Amino acid sequence: MNSENKPIIILIIVLIAIFLCCCVCLLAASALFITRASSSSELSTQLPELNFSPASTPTALPNTTDTDSAAQFAQIEKEVSTLRGLDLETPLQRESLTTAQLEQRVTTEFFKDYTPQEAAEDETTLSLLGLLPEDFDLLDFYKKLYTEQIAGYYDNETKSMYVVADQGIGGMERSTYAHEFTHALQDATYDFEGRLGYSDEACENNSESCAALQALIEGDATYTQMAWLSEYATRQDILDLQSFVTTFKSPILDSAPAFMQDDMNFAYDQGSDFIKALLASDGDNAITAAFTSQKPVSTEQIMHPSRYPDDKPLAVTLPELANDLGSTWQEIDRETIGEWYTWLILARANDDDYRQIESLVSAAAEGWGGDQYAVLTDGNDSAFVVTYQWDTSEDSDEAYKAFLTYTQLRFGRQDASDIACVNGYCSSLMKNPDQGFTWIVSTSRDAVSTLQSSVRN
Repeated sequence: MNSENKPIIILIIVLIAIFLCCCVCLLAASALFITRASSSSELSTQLPELNFSPASTPTALPNTTDTDSAAQFAQIEKEVSTLRGLDLETPLQRESLTTAQLEQRVTTEFFKDYTPQEAAEDETTLSLLGLLPEDFDLLDFYKKLYTEQIAGYYDNETKSMYVVADQGIGGMERSTYAHEFTHALQDATYDFEGRLGYSDEACENNSESCAALQALIEGDATYTQMAWLSEYATRQDILDLQSFVTTFKSPILDSAPAFMQDDMNFAYDQGSDFIKALLASDGDNAITAAFTSQKPVSTEQIMHPSRYPDDKPLAVTLPELANDLGSTWQEIDRETIGEWYTWLILARANDDDYRQIESLVSAAAEGWGGDQYAVLTDGNDSAFVVTYQWDTSEDSDEAYKAFLTYTQLRFGRQDASDIACVNGYCSSLMKNPDQGFTWIVSTSRDAVSTLQSSVRN
């Protein structure tokens, strides 16, 4: 689920709004250095490691020459290599892009493997789950969103770095480069598509593992980027970033469905928290192990680092279902939801009337053990089926109550057939004999009834 609902772009990017969320506290704290504000106790407590030298002087100017830019980037590479303890054997190729050039790349390169049919299938799934409104144009939205949000990216296929720098090289561009160069170091050291197993094909086959690896990759880069800002950023960098924070507009992201805004943030936010937990446990050795011998395999492990690396997802298998529905039906997706998307379904429904209190959802989702879902369609109607298994019977009961509340809010109470229908959608929530339950939602009541029998048998 975690990568099935969006184009799989193995180009490693930094998203502007996500970056701003990560560094807003850092910028606030750095303002204390710049303005010598007196009320500094709370902010300085948030970032005790902040250490800007009063002797720092601006090194980034609004209109730098190519030579100046190359020198700045080379210096940032040395600084990030020092922070991360990794080096490149082969010099990195660099290219600056204008916003117009980026828009062209988004249209022709980033989305060349994400077809309109795949986008339509994702729209079907997300609408059934109540995360997207009907008739939402997902492909068009993603193209606009990525154009608005990408500040720079590392391309692991060409081993090249691209920085969007219409207005020269300032604090935003420099800090973006620190983030992206971390990805270059990661790829050179751990081999994204080879040894790490972070590739298009791998993500298509196991989206839950892919989401965990993405959080590891982006969390490491975000943590390193923040460390670079604290250790090496100049006074001018901070002034540039403060100005950017106060003027940046993101109308596309602001209009995104609620689940999407949180989902975009997951790899950066929860990923950096995961990295902090690893560093606290065994320093750099723990980071190296996470990229090599003990790779995270689930969003559960990212959300709860204490469960890493031993708490592995339970194997859950749904039966083949398409034939039971009839010859016109076909299965278009079969994957894992995971703890993170379980949380999003319950807490970030498109209709806020169905959303539950975050703390209650977190408690309900935390006992996730494993699941498998399937999406089916006959061209007119569609159906989603998921079977969950939870760590304990108590966890199962707690999660069942949360899903029961959600389904009653969205569909109403189930009838004697354990089915509830409203506004063209029908749902059935059924307890299983083991520590789990099955949820079915479809645009056809007959399909729900048939799927009930299929799952029970």
